[in-house]
Amino acid sequence: MSYSRLKFPFFGVFCASRLGSLADSVVEHVIILIKEINKPIKSLLNGKALGLDNILNKVLKVIALVITKDLAKAASYFFINRIISKSLKEFIMVVLRKEGKKNYSLLSSYRLITLKNILTKVLKKYIANIISKAVEKYRLFP
Repeated sequence: MSYSRLKFPFFGVFCASRLGSLADSVVEHVIILIKEINKPIKSLLNGKALGLDNILNKVLKVIALVITKDLAKAASYFFINRIISKSLKEFIMVVLRKEGKKNYSLLSSYRLITLKNILTKVLKKYIANIISKAVEKYRLFP
């Protein structure tokens, strides 16, 4: 079964009106993702708190060369099938008290930190990069 492509790439994969074999389409589209998925991984800051998956940013950067292809395949599968894993939606909110405040009964005396799955951060940065490129390319903002 063949499929026709839309002209506008969406999230690094081309939207398809009819998919033949899912495996074939994922393999075909992974090339685009592999090139781009390393950028958000490299931009992660070292020394940040662990997220829900307990993966340090520094460790992810080291193993990126090994897992990039599999990460790209998984991301392609999620985007093509419009699936979002439950683990990618989960987070922990931590409330930290700001030092040196006079009145701790005020909300402004506290700071919120969100601990997310590191792969969620990578995919979010990847999507933001794609959207940013589309905005520039099509001049959506003046």
